[in-house]
Amino acid sequence: GPEDGKTDVAKALRGKAAAVQRCYEQELRANPSVQGKVTVTFTVGSEGTVTDSAVAGAAGSFAECIQGVFARLRGLPLLKTAATFSQSYVFSKAQ
Repeated sequence: GPEDGKTDVAKALRGKAAAVQRCYEQELRANPSVQGKVTVTFTVGSEGTVTDSAVAGAAGSFAECIQGVFARLRGLPLLKTAATFSQSYVFSKAQ
């Protein structure tokens, strides 16, 4: 099942945490009040690439930026069948 690739997926995501944070910082400049939880649901295909992603809790260019980060994910496992994963981020402004 999806458990097979979970560790490898988590490792690939850790490598992109800074890129997702940059999306947030970019959005903060346009929308200083933006904060909260963003959940990305994404499908990893058998070739080890993200074939689909959806962002909840973010909109417009912020969501597009995050989807772009996920589209460029590398180092994902080669799964026997496509599997869907979910990753949440909680964003809050530094005080």
